[in-house]
Amino acid sequence: MQDMAKQLLMHLRDGMCEENRVMSREAVLSMQADRAGDISPNSYGLGWWMSRRSWMAEEDGLYLLRDTGKYGSIAWLDNKRMIGGFVPMDAYTGANPNDSWLVVLDEIVPLIGQI
Repeated sequence: MQDMAKQLLMHLRDGMCEENRVMSREAVLSMQADRAGDISPNSYGLGWWMSRRSWMAEEDGLYLLRDTGKYGSIAWLDNKRMIGGFVPMDAYTGANPNDSWLVVLDEIVPLIGQI
């Protein structure tokens, strides 16, 4: 969990990890830019799925960055509010256990953003 927190903070801090530059600002922006273009209906950066959620203001023009893992775990970044998080899960129940990340994006993240 601590390593994931450092990685998310590095993305939010333009490549800085504490006092050390780990990545250039340009590299971070490159990872967070849409790489799929016209070849896919999904937006995808380097390691990040990019999605617009119903609770996001249309004028924001930003994407929520997310990376889902096995059994529904999810890391996410909201660059507009400068927050991110990681929710580890072992979702073995339900019709599609990998849909548990939708609860995080559509219910938990908006609440955190309001705080």
